[in-house]
Amino acid sequence: METAESNVHVNADVIRQKLGITVTALQVTGIAYVAWIFWLILAPLTRPESLVNWLRIAFHRPLTNVDTWQFGAYFLVDLLNWLLIAVAASYCWSAMQQIKTADGNDKVASSRLVVGAWLACIAEAISILARPLKSYVMTVNDNGEGPLFHWYFSPQDLVVSMLCLALLGFAYVFSWKAYLAEENKGFI
Repeated sequence: METAESNVHVNADVIRQKLGITVTALQVTGIAYVAWIFWLILAPLTRPESLVNWLRIAFHRPLTNVDTWQFGAYFLVDLLNWLLIAVAASYCWSAMQQIKTADGNDKVASSRLVVGAWLACIAEAISILARPLKSYVMTVNDNGEGPLFHWYFSPQDLVVSMLCLALLGFAYVFSWKAYLAEENKGFI
C-alpha cells in the first residue's frame, strides 16, 4: 500500500522531469532564436543589392548613392542589438539551468531571469527606436530629397513587446516566489 509521503515523492519526481524537459526545450528554442536573428542580420550582406531594392520600396526613394560605410553603420546597429539579445538569452539560459538542477538556488535563478528579461525588453526597444537612425544613415547621401527619418511599428513588434513584458512579469513573479520561500524557510 502506498503512503501519502511516497506518493508526494513520486509526484515531485514527475514534476521535476517535466520541468527538465520544458527547460531544455526553452534553452534549445533560445539558441535557435539567437541564431535565426543572427542569420536575418547577416543574410542581406551576401546580397547588398537586394537590401537596397527592399529599402527603395520601403523608403520610396531611389537610393542611388549608397556607400559602403552606410551599409556598415546600418548593420552595426543591428549587430549591437543582436549582441544584447544574445546576452539576454545567455542570462535566461543560465537561469533555466539553475532551475533545472535539483538543488537550484531560486534567488540566483530569479535574479538572472530578471536581468535577462530586462535586457530582452531593452533590445526590443532599441530595435524599434533605432529605425529612424537606420533610415537616416541609408538616405544621408540621397540627392535631391535629403535624409529621411522613417519609423514604423509592425504587428510583429507588438507581439515581441508583449512576449518581453510577459517574460519580465514572469521573472518578477518568480523572484517574489523565491523571496517568499526564503522568508518562510524558518517556519518549516
